[in-house]
Amino acid sequence: MSRARTGCMVGLMLLPWVLGGCFSLLLLQLPAVEPACPEPCDCPQQQHLLCTNRGLRAVPKAADPQGLRLDGNALGSLGDAAFSGLPNLLYLHLEANRIRWLSRGAFAGLAKLRFLDLSGNQQSSLRHPATFEPLRSLSTLLLSGNSLQQLGGGLFRHLPGLATLSLSGNRLAQLAPDAFAGLGALKELRLDGNLLSRLPTALLEPLRSLEALDLSRNALAALHAAAFARLPKLRELSLRDNALATLPAELFAASPALQRLELDGNAWSCDCRLRALKRWLATWHAQGRLLTVFVQCRLPLALAGKYLDYLPDAQLLLPPDGAACPAGAAPRRRCTCGRCTPPAGRCAPWAPASPPTSPASSPTARPAEAQPPPAPSARPTSLSFPASASPTAPGAERTTCYSSDSPISTAVARGNYNAQKALHLRHGAVRPPGSCSPLAGRLSIVVWGLHGN
Repeated sequence: MSRARTGCMVGLMLLPWVLGGCFSLLLLQLPAVEPACPEPCDCPQQQHLLCTNRGLRAVPKAADPQGLRLDGNALGSLGDAAFSGLPNLLYLHLEANRIRWLSRGAFAGLAKLRFLDLSGNQQSSLRHPATFEPLRSLSTLLLSGNSLQQLGGGLFRHLPGLATLSLSGNRLAQLAPDAFAGLGALKELRLDGNLLSRLPTALLEPLRSLEALDLSRNALAALHAAAFARLPKLRELSLRDNALATLPAELFAASPALQRLELDGNAWSCDCRLRALKRWLATWHAQGRLLTVFVQCRLPLALAGKYLDYLPDAQLLLPPDGAACPAGAAPRRRCTCGRCTPPAGRCAPWAPASPPTSPASSPTARPAEAQPPPAPSARPTSLSFPASASPTAPGAERTTCYSSDSPISTAVARGNYNAQKALHLRHGAVRPPGSCSPLAGRLSIVVWGLHGN
């Protein structure tokens, strides 16, 4: 009995050691549990990790958060599976991290991610669609303020649910025609602040759901007539601060939902090519479908500073560069005068003044029409023309006559040097007042140049 009791007592004394050893072995076999709020981050809300401006060079390990803010750190690059162990992450802030390089598998395992901010980094190129392939649930992607110069074709084709894409403030000078392939659900696209000088015709075709497009602060000098033809839901469009001088007449024909249009800050040439735009703007303003649009003329100099919607069509003349007007927009060449001897609608070519001849000495001379002397204080209200009125062939010398009550005539009559210079630049030469009018006292401004029909 004593031996049995002694054995039991020894067994009881050794039991804690045995159990402790077994428990230690069990702990060694269990996976490590990540802290709910790792140092040096904060957790103001449950499952939301705040690690902004902590000088981090690697992604911290945490217990399955839904939101992670890592902006303002120094990650530099993101390797494969950089966010492993975070399968339930919904939003991720990585802006201002000096990121120069992204591995193709950097976002592996983030199938639930909806929001990704990579703005303010140092990326110069994104070419591989596999980079964003794991992010099937992504709704917002911000890539603004990088140094992006190149986007690969089909880069975003694995993001079927993307609604907002920002590429503003980069150095993109050109885009591949299929750069936005697969973005049928995209509603907002920001391309402002780049170096784009042209848009491929098919670039925006996949964006059938697009509602807002910002192309401001680029170098766009021309737009294809079908550039926005496949955007039936477009409501807001900004083209401000580009290098546009004119726009195709049918550019907005397929944009019935357009409500906000920004065109200011361009080098608009107010000539016959903008007549269709002027009429379209007037119609949509009258229907209350469009907010005020400012189109301020830079050329010709005679109209510089004026706004397109205040100009009559008669002042929208041929383009300064000699380009043809669109069909139906060619300006009418018509003489406006009180007493015209040329046939209606024609201006006679300029000819040097010759001594008056009597009807008898010239078989072709027309009888002079008696004219009452003009009142000395009366302000001229019309323009007179020379007696000769032979028609001219296309490309021949032809006189362009301006009505004396037009802004150009008034400016020249007052000695406005800029107005005179504008006429020289546009037509080649300005004849002195009175050179096309035999009527003393009448104001005549004659501009001579080469014109076609």
